[in-house]
Amino acid sequence: MLSRLIAVAMVIALASPGYSETWGTITASIGGEAERTWFITGEGDESQSSFIQVMPGKLSAASFILWGTADEPGDENWRDVMHLRATLMPEPGGFAAVSNLDYMEEFNTKYWTADAENSEVVLSVVEQIDGNLHVAGTFTAEAIYAEGYENIDPTRTTTIVGRFDVTLPMD
Repeated sequence: MLSRLIAVAMVIALASPGYSETWGTITASIGGEAERTWFITGEGDESQSSFIQVMPGKLSAASFILWGTADEPGDENWRDVMHLRATLMPEPGGFAAVSNLDYMEEFNTKYWTADAENSEVVLSVVEQIDGNLHVAGTFTAEAIYAEGYENIDPTRTTTIVGRFDVTLPMD
């Protein structure tokens, strides 16, 4: 009984509202298959995606999270999610990004994951406009397959290659 209550509580806590505004997109190929598009959505300042600025007025050490769903904006979905997280680090001529990437076939039960050592983001646009972050770039990741948090199969890998362009409001 307790396990059912915990499961129900987790589902309620993870429930994602259907957001209606499209803030940007991620387009990628997984394992050499045809490119697909995931939508970065929100409503007002509510979203699974975010921009966090640590030092007011400075983008150094700022971070962003892109939560892209393959469904049309406004739909709820925890399957087929492209999830990119990055922290901005200053470098000559702009910013570098320390990143992690997950492609979730099913939210945290069947997914492909690449940490900072196995993913690379190259930023082409990083600009702050009226407190929002406009960020665009490309990424490549050598991801490993996992089922749950403990069943990781390092022998099963795939390459994920893509691009993104999004404008995020500051949290």
